[in-house]
Amino acid sequence: MSTPLRIAVAGLGRMGQIHGLHVHELMHETESCQLTAIAEINADRASCFMNEIGHEVPVFSSIEELSRAGVSDATVVVTPTDSHREHAAILVAAGQRVFVEKPLTGTLDGDRDFAAELDRDFPNSLMLAFQRRFDAPLQYAKRLMEDGLIGR
Repeated sequence: MSTPLRIAVAGLGRMGQIHGLHVHELMHETESCQLTAIAEINADRASCFMNEIGHEVPVFSSIEELSRAGVSDATVVVTPTDSHREHAAILVAAGQRVFVEKPLTGTLDGDRDFAAELDRDFPNSLMLAFQRRFDAPLQYAKRLMEDGLIGR
């Protein structure tokens, strides 16, 4: 078996805990990855999460500390939206692959600028979560757009 992908989770709010739990479950079910670190400014929240899953990992109080530690290959960024670009950029520059919970930056112009920067300097380094793209109402809206019945 190949070496498991070392994954960190940055931010343990509601969605961060869900992503952390998914990594933990995959770690046990497939051995293809392992939860190796958490970046969370609330130490109590990090401790509670680790108690819930029964797995201890290093906890870093900042993205900068996590990026310098070299304990992960990829990070799930689930911090507040206004921090997504900054946090993702730090991690990508440190050689991480990054999975960002939507939205990317919070503005269309910011999304375009950051996507262009990533394409230019760090291609294939970031993936944006959007799990609702398969929901029936969104699929219907997509068909309406493709058929020219509604705008972009």
